[in-house]
This record gives sequence, C-alpha cells and structure tokens, in this order.
Amino acid sequence: MKRRDFLKRGAFFGGTGVFATLGSLPHAVAQIMPFGFWRKKSVPVVSSVFCVTALGSGAAATSPDGITWTTRTLPTPSGFGYIARWNGSIFCALDVYSTNCATSSNGVSWTQGTLPSTSSWMGLAWDGTRFCTVASGSDKAATSTDGLTWTAQTLPSSADWFNIAFNGTRFVTIKSDATSAQAAYSSNGASWTAVTLPGPASAQSFYVVANGSKFVAISDTQVQMSSADGITWSKTTAPLNNVKAFTSNGTIFCAITHGSNQSATSTDGITWTTGTMPSTADWTSVAWNGSTFCAVAIDSNKAATSTDGLNWTARTLPATESWWCIT
Repeated sequence: MKRRDFLKRGAFFGGTGVFATLGSLPHAVAQIMPFGFWRKKSVPVVSSVFCVTALGSGAAATSPDGITWTTRTLPTPSGFGYIARWNGSIFCALDVYSTNCATSSNGVSWTQGTLPSTSSWMGLAWDGTRFCTVASGSDKAATSTDGLTWTAQTLPSSADWFNIAFNGTRFVTIKSDATSAQAAYSSNGASWTAVTLPGPASAQSFYVVANGSKFVAISDTQVQMSSADGITWSKTTAPLNNVKAFTSNGTIFCAITHGSNQSATSTDGITWTTGTMPSTADWTSVAWNGSTFCAVAIDSNKAATSTDGLNWTARTLPATESWWCIT
C-alpha cells in the first residue's frame, strides 16, 4: 500500500485509534500512551501525555502539555505501525498490516497475541466488555475481551471500513465507497447490520466520532451526518471542507481542515462555531489530554494547542516529519 493510499484510507485517528510509541512491545513495537475511549456509561478516560507519531519513518515524540516535546523512536515492522486503545486497565495494540497484537497493563511489559488474519486493521474501539477492530478493503472484523485472543467476525460487505466508534450501546463503522453510502452497526462486534446513509454514494472518507451520546460523521467533501443510535442518520452540511482531524472531549466536537487554517467546534454536532489555526498546514490529527486539544500537521514541524478548539497557539515539534497521528 502506497503512502497516498494509506493516508486516503486511514489518515484519521483522532477518536478511534492511534499509533503507539515509547517501549518494548514484542516484535519491536513501542510503548503506548493511554488516551480516550468510551465506556458504556459514556465516561471519557484520557491520558495526560500527548504522543505523536510519524508515518513510515518510526519517528515519535511525547509531551505533557503539547508545548515541550521529547523525541522518541517508533519501530514499525510492517512499515506503518500500530493502532492502539486503552480500556481503563490495559493497552491493546494492533499492527496495522499483520497479525501482531499485544497487551500491557503498564506500557512496559507486553504479552504477545495474534489477530485472526493479516489485514489492514484501521480502527479499534472498546465497549466496556470487548475490543472490536475493522479492516479496510475487506469484510473483516475481529473481537476480543482481553486483546490477545481474537475471534474473526464478518462485516456486511467488503469495503474500505477504516474507522469505528462506540457510543454507549453500539459500535458503528462507515465505509468509503463509490457504490453506496453505507454504515454498519453492532451491539457486540459479531452480528452486524448494514444501514443506508443519507449521504451521497461517492468515494469519500467519513470520519466518525462518538461523544458519549451521539455519533457524528464528517466527510472530506463537507458532508456531515449524525445519529443518536447509529441506525437513523440525518444529513447536514459540515462546517469545514477536507477535514482530516476530528475528535471529541465528551463535551465538544472539534474538527480541523487539512490544507487550511480553519477549525470548528460544536456541542451538539449540529451548530458549529469556527476558529482559526495559527497557520495554514496539512493538519492531520487532533487529540485531547483532559485539559487541552493538540493538533499536528504532516510534513512539517507544526503543532498547535487550544483549550476550547477555537483559539489556537502555535507549537513546534522536534523535527520536520510526516507527523500524522496524535493521541
């Protein structure tokens, strides 16, 4: 898979899964920092440490505040890296392009596990009982209660599923496909039901985020959809075009454009307020650490922090890299 294809399929990891850094995971995987997930009672759990990783190079950096950064090295045996999720007691890490996975209670000592197949695992979510992952370019999903032993599951169709979220009762994943505008939902990650979306049938990427009571999905062509249950969706116009960075801190949805200097926030996913980034850049990912949003831009040394998602301060990453994922 070429870099441009990888970015098209899975550049967004703001709310559903991210790459790891800093440690001694089996098969040369690095330590993962904790970040937000959604439990059944919609309580966000976040890390006080930001972690950013670069595409392909193995470069990584950590920061307690988004201001002061420490350079790290991320070995990635597949050439892409690991997506990861913290469930409140263990980290679970999946290699994007292999069967490797591992768990850790402290991010230092890891136990090796195995995924059901080598696939483009592009999303990972936790529902309070189980992890669920979906694979792009296939009909594959997988579930696990411990992050080590996985059961293969089947999505309704083979498509570019690359994003998954959980919102208290259901997992939801949305496909990027020119044949139909479709999502799939499941209460357990095993039995999936397809649902037709009100959006257009075109090859656009929808980035779905859950805030604990609602799903909001924004496409890179300014189409927005929202749903309280993952089944019935309403369509509106998104506040920004070409969004690649999208997350929620449980109260505020925060979206940032790729290739511009615009941001936007919303408390309900319907009415948006626009803000301004410190500069025009290819902003690719944004995360929340409990008090601050931090965004990073690919092919640059640019970062930015904000407490409200609207007023941003420029920050500097340790080096110019293909920074594309922050947690």
